[in-house]
Amino acid sequence: MVNIIEKTQRDDHQVYIVAEFEPEVWEDYKRKATRKLGERVRIPGFRPGKAPLEMVRRTVGNEAIEELAIEMLIDDKYGDMLKTAEVNPGAPGRLENILSREPLRLAFVVPLEPVVELGDYHKIRVESETAVVSEEEVEEYIQNILLANAVAEPVDRPAQDGDVVYVKYQWAVLEGEETPSNFSEPEAAEYLIGRKPETERPFPGFSAHLVGLTAEQETSFVHEFPQDWEQENLRGKKVVYRVVVQSVKQLSVPELTDEFVQSVFPELNSVDDLRKRVRTSLEASHRAEADSELAEKMLNRIREQATLKYPPQLVEEEISRQLTRWEAELRNYGLNLESYLRITNKDPQTFINETIRPAAIQALERRLLVDKLIQQENIQLSQEAYQRAVESLVGDISRLPKREQKRLGNRVSVELERRLSNELVSELIERLKAIASGQIEKMDVRVSDENTSMSESTGETPTNNPPIPQAEAVTETAKLEADRVESNVDTKKSES
Repeated sequence: MVNIIEKTQRDDHQVYIVAEFEPEVWEDYKRKATRKLGERVRIPGFRPGKAPLEMVRRTVGNEAIEELAIEMLIDDKYGDMLKTAEVNPGAPGRLENILSREPLRLAFVVPLEPVVELGDYHKIRVESETAVVSEEEVEEYIQNILLANAVAEPVDRPAQDGDVVYVKYQWAVLEGEETPSNFSEPEAAEYLIGRKPETERPFPGFSAHLVGLTAEQETSFVHEFPQDWEQENLRGKKVVYRVVVQSVKQLSVPELTDEFVQSVFPELNSVDDLRKRVRTSLEASHRAEADSELAEKMLNRIREQATLKYPPQLVEEEISRQLTRWEAELRNYGLNLESYLRITNKDPQTFINETIRPAAIQALERRLLVDKLIQQENIQLSQEAYQRAVESLVGDISRLPKREQKRLGNRVSVELERRLSNELVSELIERLKAIASGQIEKMDVRVSDENTSMSESTGETPTNNPPIPQAEAVTETAKLEADRVESNVDTKKSES
């Protein structure tokens, strides 16, 4: 039914296909298209769809018939063409050209499935950082607990060190000496003056500009960001800030005593118990951070030696996702993408090329790398992991107002898929830790020796099962499990 005249691999991981369709197939689809058009047009003396095909052809013209026939043929035969050409697409292809109508020859460009070659990553070694908790960290954590339980009381005086100051501020990039007219929407923030100024946003030390100000007082100042600032669009830029103080409050911080500990943590008896609890919590947090850093180093090392091939359509899809995330993040600050670009004096295409596209490529390649590692390592989730993901989602949904629960729709399936994927990634991190320390290679050697001994004694050749693409399994499981989440939520409600 379809003959592949040409099949050429392109440099951008797409394939160019020229397909020729048999004359009887082409004539059949022209008849189908004529009948379909006959249902749409009005021909005097005939009801829609009842006029003779020849009369419909004279009315609408051969060009309209052939355009619709090609469209219908592609809808029906595109999959057959790919099968005949032995092509596994990675994204929807496109009709590149109509080379001939008699016989019908169509040229397609089809994106190929991504190809990831990892190399010998089992030989990569990365040292893991030791999770060490200092006394200073314990004391700082406890100080945060005290501050969280402090009482803030309004004061009628200028702000000073230790006060909490509530403000609204706007900002704009300063170009030349003129004051900009396009400021951001007002953004609310609060600052504990003198408390970890290095972590303040929008830049470290912001609260120093608030000292000496009183409620309802306004101020403005210019801050110049360094060339190595984390936000690329602000590197080396001068930004003017307009600040309005909403209120100034003095903190009354409770004293750290056994009685305070018992009032906040009824299961604890003393300050020493609290310090032990804090240290244990910080050690677990440090271990998790160390594991994440090790996994990041391993993935970077694996990426250096890996070969990735993917079509440009996947990059464009990721660019759309990145823009959606940017717009959602900007909404949290009362901005949209248009106003953000106006404030930062960037045109949309420059912003995409300099900021979005590099981030999209990095995210795409990281996802392809992780998916391939999960497949290559044959990582499978335990029943406990599935149950943990489902129960956590059920618990979160059950805490939502009933009105919001009804509006969730297919987001339940999406969220469950995300949580199951996170469980898979957690399993991958554990595997990467084992590889980085050499444990996996040693285990592989032992398994190989055992298989060799078995084959020698039985005369059979050991076989390896092909890796299971677990990412796809997660998607299917998410769809199945999501159907049960709503009933589980109702069950939990009835039990409570």
